[in-house]
Amino acid sequence: MTGTAAQKARRNDEESNRPVEEINSVREEDPKNYGQAMKSVQRKKWLTAMSKELQAFEDNGLITVKVVLMLALRWGVPARHGDIPNAYVKSDKEEHLDIYLEIPQWMKIQDGTLRQFGVQEKSHLALKLKKSLYGLKQAGHLWSQLLHTRLEEAGFMQSSSPRMVELFFEAMTCLSIKDLGEVRKFLGMRVSLEDEETCTVDKQATIEEMHESHGLKEENGVRAPISEEADKVRKGPVLLTTGPR
Repeated sequence: MTGTAAQKARRNDEESNRPVEEINSVREEDPKNYGQAMKSVQRKKWLTAMSKELQAFEDNGLITVKVVLMLALRWGVPARHGDIPNAYVKSDKEEHLDIYLEIPQWMKIQDGTLRQFGVQEKSHLALKLKKSLYGLKQAGHLWSQLLHTRLEEAGFMQSSSPRMVELFFEAMTCLSIKDLGEVRKFLGMRVSLEDEETCTVDKQATIEEMHESHGLKEENGVRAPISEEADKVRKGPVLLTTGPR
């Protein structure tokens, strides 16, 4: 055996003895319906996710929004929406709380202010919060209270059913409402007023944005025909499954 062949043989032996890491991964496909979710090994997580989704519907007033849109159609008045810039900072904080914030790195403090407080660096100072601010646990609640107060001052009453519905109009300049025109998008949903009697709410725009963010905008869909076995299924009553017992 020549020297070159011997070196090659030793190199092959070393590579064959080199440890190799192998990873086995088992991926469970997402369930397509409630029954599959209840049979999944991730059953508890799916139940938690569903509960959060239903709670989000309630918190965002999804059903109430649909009722308002239907009333707009019935009355022949185009539904409009608006935005209140920096809404949370318009409400006062809770009086019994003193909240202090660290000064942000990008915030400049004048030298005269530093001398006034007898310090040399802004890190020795803190900001005392006088208004509510995004990120505080009570910010949403405080803003809701302020809005309710302003609505009552404008002469409006809160409806008894559903409780979340309140009415106001463009005269409420005290909150500097920015008119966004007729409703086209609300809480991530696209709102389409097709005619005088039809209002459609969908999530197509959100889905298209997700496609684009994941690089799937230019991908082509594939249509798969239903197998012949589907024709052999006997028709019968629909049975609801509650999952494994």
